[in-house]
Amino acid sequence: QDDLSKPALLGFGQQAGLDMAAFTKALDERTYQAAVDAEQQEGQDIDVRGTPTFLVNGRRFGGARPIEVFRQAIDADLASATAH
Repeated sequence: QDDLSKPALLGFGQQAGLDMAAFTKALDERTYQAAVDAEQQEGQDIDVRGTPTFLVNGRRFGGARPIEVFRQAIDADLASATAH
C-alpha cells in the first residue's frame, strides 16, 4: 500500500493475473483517474480516515470487523424499517 510506483503497480497486476497489456495501457493513459479522484473525494466528504471503512445505512465501521458486526447492523436496520 505504501509503494504505488508504476513498477510496484505492475507487479501487483501481474500477481493478480491481470491482462498486463490492458493494465499498462490504463495506467499510462490514466483511464480511471477521474473515477479514482471521485472516490477519493467522496471518502473525504464522508470523513473516511482509513481503510477499510464500511458504511451500513450511514453508520461508519472503521477497521476490519467480524462479519457478525455487519449482520447485526443490517438486521437492526431491517427490523427498524419493517417496524415503521
